[in-house]
Amino acid sequence: MLVRAHRLRASAEIKALYQQGRSVNQPLFRVVYAPAKQSFSRATVIVSKRVSVKAVIRNRIKRQLRVQLKKTLSQFVPPLDLAIIAKVSCVKATSQAIARAWQLTVQNICGYKQFYKRSR
Repeated sequence: MLVRAHRLRASAEIKALYQQGRSVNQPLFRVVYAPAKQSFSRATVIVSKRVSVKAVIRNRIKRQLRVQLKKTLSQFVPPLDLAIIAKVSCVKATSQAIARAWQLTVQNICGYKQFYKRSR
């Protein structure tokens, strides 16, 4: 679970992110991002019922995406607000596939490691 301060929760903020942000599409999910107004990055994970009717599956996808977020969220320079929207293909994806897709997305967002600090 993300720290409360790092969660993007208000629907007005999420709508503003959709309107003003840029997006990156991957086969498993889409990421909408914009520069953060705070000094730290915030994120939300969205998995609709269209992805799966079963809550267990939706929650599993959210957990897997949050694990990847937790590893990288504090390392975005400059800080970003992110919305990760899962696609139907995420249902059958392994956690390794999700991790690889997230890594490619982070590289795409940050200009191929230009601003991305790696933790060792």
